[in-house]
Amino acid sequence: MLQQDMAKTVEELAMQFETIMKQLAGFHNMMQNSLDSLNAMGSWQTSADQAFGELRQRAEGTATSIDVVSKRVDLAASRMDALEAWLMMAPAPIPTAQATLGPKVVNLNLALGSSSSVPAQGEEQPMGPDEHCGRLLRPRP
Repeated sequence: MLQQDMAKTVEELAMQFETIMKQLAGFHNMMQNSLDSLNAMGSWQTSADQAFGELRQRAEGTATSIDVVSKRVDLAASRMDALEAWLMMAPAPIPTAQATLGPKVVNLNLALGSSSSVPAQGEEQPMGPDEHCGRLLRPRP
């Protein structure tokens, strides 16, 4: 009876060891799968870090570009302000009686402050600078 009990106990122990071995094999498989997942995550993290690094560089370049454009806009605005101030201080143009397009034709015979003499007509020829005084005002030799 003692031997039977012992054999029964040994059999029960063998079954328990077999159950424990199956559980340990399942645990080993689970741990291997977890390790594989972690390794995959590590490689994913490396590629994600590279991608985010490139994005960060692009964003910094964009921020630099925005700063440059912003400075140019500020410079243009200050120039516009200066031009507007200059225009406000400039005298107003003198209004003309007749606004015409194209070149202006001025009749010197009718100009303000002109001589009251009659313009040359027909065969008369205009006189040169020293001819109106009987050539008295010729240059000296």
